[in-house]
Amino acid sequence: RPDTIFDHPEHSFGLFLDGMFTVEDEDYEAQFTSAEAVFQSRFAKDWMGFSVVEADEEEMRVSEAALSYFGVGERSSLLGGRFFLDFGKQMQTHVHDLMTPSRPAVLREYLGDESSGDGLQFDHWIPTGGDSSLRFSVSLYDAFESHQHHGGGDEEEHGHDDGVEQDLPALGARVTGTTHAGEGVLQLGASYRGMRE
Repeated sequence: RPDTIFDHPEHSFGLFLDGMFTVEDEDYEAQFTSAEAVFQSRFAKDWMGFSVVEADEEEMRVSEAALSYFGVGERSSLLGGRFFLDFGKQMQTHVHDLMTPSRPAVLREYLGDESSGDGLQFDHWIPTGGDSSLRFSVSLYDAFESHQHHGGGDEEEHGHDDGVEQDLPALGARVTGTTHAGEGVLQLGASYRGMRE
């Protein structure tokens, strides 16, 4: 993804496996939950491609497959293909990369574990002095999906369904202010997702 491109080599591959091992009395049970393969390549100066393939006990799906173009301007980029909704850092991160077992319940309720779509996104950031910056993105999707991960065990408890698929236009937008605070980073933003009924 554009915000992490410089944290990785020019060409990279990652494989993530998730499962559970349960011990109850003298019974032991090992269960496969999910697997994810990530491919990323910066194959030209202004071009980068990435794809993510996920699999669990029920299905295999391509959750992301997109191209980023950085030749639009000094601080702008275009993203096209299938990618996550830009709805804050939480929704830009895969579940296995979180520091918690799952996303906050309010995000799972309205957006699912993962929200991705097929479309086009424009990003731009503006320096606002010192170590601060302002970033905004606008995205348009022609098909949108809110996807629940299987095997998490708490979807039924919280009343979540298996996700929403809509072959209808959707609009996403986000504006974020970021500044360094001590040894950390403070980020404040607002996100929007609109879908036609």
